[in-house]
Amino acid sequence: MSMAYESRAAQSSAAPETPLGQALEHVVEASQRVVVDRIELLRLETYATVVRVVRGAMLAGIGIFAVCIAWTALMGIIIAVPETVLPVRLAVVVLLNAVVGVVIVIREMHQVEQSVPPAEERRTI
Repeated sequence: MSMAYESRAAQSSAAPETPLGQALEHVVEASQRVVVDRIELLRLETYATVVRVVRGAMLAGIGIFAVCIAWTALMGIIIAVPETVLPVRLAVVVLLNAVVGVVIVIREMHQVEQSVPPAEERRTI
């Protein structure tokens, strides 16, 4: 009985593939290519995003450093002006810092709201 089973297996492997079998094989191969291509696209998009974020962070760091130096110099000039009394100069420094801080916080909150897409626009893989 085992010989009959082996001969049937040999006949089925030697028989030419049916058009349905070829079509299914083609569909499976095409599906695998699609998955591989989507993974490669995701990898490239991730790399581009990482490069953009790192570049932006570096430029932001350089800009923040330059602004800190300029702001420190401005505060030094305001405090060093001898025509006004010290409490008035310190009040000007506090007021300028408070205004700049509030403007930065409001701007960043607005920017974060714009950068997060609505739930229906988020892509899924």
